Amino acid sequence: RVCGNSHGLIRKYGLMCCRQCFRSNAKDIGFIKYR
Repeated sequence: RVCGNSHGLIRKYGLMCCRQCFRSNAKDIGFIKYR
């Protein structure tokens, strides 16, 4: 789940991915958008 971007990494929650990848994977992971 690690992408090439070194900036904007989300290391909390054990997710080693950037925000863009997180947004695209959020639905697959089961995260819900609050905003």
